[in-house]
Amino acid sequence: MSDHEYKKIHEREKKARKLAEKILEEKSLELYNLNIQLQKTNEDLEKNVIERTKELEEAKNTAEELAEMKTVFLSKMSHEMRTPLNAIIGYASLLEEHDIKYESKEILSKINYSGKVLLSLINNVLDHSRLEASRETLVNSHFDLEQELNELFGIFELSARNEKLDYKYEISDNCKQLVSLDLGKIKQIYINLIGNAIKFTEVGSISILVSLEENILISKIIDTGLGISKEDQTSMFEPFVQINRNESYKYKGTGLGLSITKNLINLLSGEIEVESKKGVGTKIQFSLPIEFSNKEVLSKEISKEGFTHFKSQKLKALIVEDNSMNADLLGRILDKQSILHITCVDGRKCLELLEKNRDFDFIFMDLRMPVLDGFETTTKIRELYPEFKAKVILLTAEPSIFSGNIKFEAIFDAFLNKPYQVKEILNLMHDILEK
Repeated sequence: MSDHEYKKIHEREKKARKLAEKILEEKSLELYNLNIQLQKTNEDLEKNVIERTKELEEAKNTAEELAEMKTVFLSKMSHEMRTPLNAIIGYASLLEEHDIKYESKEILSKINYSGKVLLSLINNVLDHSRLEASRETLVNSHFDLEQELNELFGIFELSARNEKLDYKYEISDNCKQLVSLDLGKIKQIYINLIGNAIKFTEVGSISILVSLEENILISKIIDTGLGISKEDQTSMFEPFVQINRNESYKYKGTGLGLSITKNLINLLSGEIEVESKKGVGTKIQFSLPIEFSNKEVLSKEISKEGFTHFKSQKLKALIVEDNSMNADLLGRILDKQSILHITCVDGRKCLELLEKNRDFDFIFMDLRMPVLDGFETTTKIRELYPEFKAKVILLTAEPSIFSGNIKFEAIFDAFLNKPYQVKEILNLMHDILEK
């Protein structure tokens, strides 16, 4: 190969290398720029994700705060409404026991019934709030299933009779069992469903059938009322839904009853089914798993004479209650049983009294009081006088506050929900004395 040819080849190779280097440099620069862009895009995306996550977290926290505020507000409103309602229902119940004219007794009965209807509305709003916030808990108690159901179903006989309805209920013999269940929630389910059946049945009948199949409680509520359309059946368990929209003025209500019922049944691990035809009637069936109990249950069917042993025991009670009407009402109930009692208007007055006199068998302690509340007062009593044997009964207009609350269960012997019935107080005292 000549020198000239060699030079030409060398020049070509040199030019090719330069071109390749130039292309490589351009591509490297292009790749570098792309990497810069990708890095910036990733940084922007990460920044957007962080910002969006923060926004969602803030929105979640705000929603939780609002839900908590709503629950606290409703709880306080419940307390404010239950306190005067306690006096209304309590005084009406006391007067019903007096020998008064039939007409007056009938009026008192209507006052009592209206008070209980109002209480049911308050319970529904509060139950919905607690269930919505997932704060509802189960509080099982031991009771005679047949006895409780008979007593509960009997409550509706008067309202059904007033509506000229054929009302009947049948509880199978195998329901004569001692069980361990959340009685309050089970009652609420029946009250909502039977109340609806009576409300929406203008002519005809209402039948309640209850039976046990192994450890499953099966209940059927059958009515010949307005019935529920297929369209409404898909939404009837949603909150604030009126299933008979065209009749919403005539059949007033919050629209919460069925929603709460479904949620309570779910909470109790049960199931509910609906069969209905518009203009024909409705059959609602629900089933609940139950636990049988071997614990001895005292009969609640105790007559007035059955409490005469209170008088023979010369019992003494301390009432710690800032509401004068509720204190007076409880005092009158204790007076009828010849139970001596003293009243203090707040926790501090209670502690001052106990320094000088601790000769009490029962202390009825209101929860919400000025100066020193019921929880703080009872905590101090337990600390100061560990040998003090008086039974402390919490009086509260907030039913859920005791449920599953270890701190409360540790210092109180029992609790009573406001508004309470005369029989509830006497039964509770009887049960405590029998233990």
